[in-house]
Amino acid sequence: MSALKKLAIPLLLLSGLIIFSNQLKAQVPDEIIQSLKSGDSKTLSAYFNQNVELVVLENDNVYSKAQAQQIVNKFFSANPPESFTVIHQGGKEGAQ
Repeated sequence: MSALKKLAIPLLLLSGLIIFSNQLKAQVPDEIIQSLKSGDSKTLSAYFNQNVELVVLENDNVYSKAQAQQIVNKFFSANPPESFTVIHQGGKEGAQ
């Protein structure tokens, strides 16, 4: 086998993996990932429903969108994020 063919097969596999991983990353909007990395509760809350079931420290209830943003903001103020990585995404439609 020529050197070009030996090089082409791994490059094709690598390209396929890159495309596949980019499709997986697209499941969670980049704005959500960035807001969790930076502790931006305002951007994150734009993705909340009108009512949010939220468990953060001593807060465990269903809150309005505005209340949930305040609770998350208070949490991020007291606990600034150091890092955030998406390690798993579910595949159920409408609940990823």
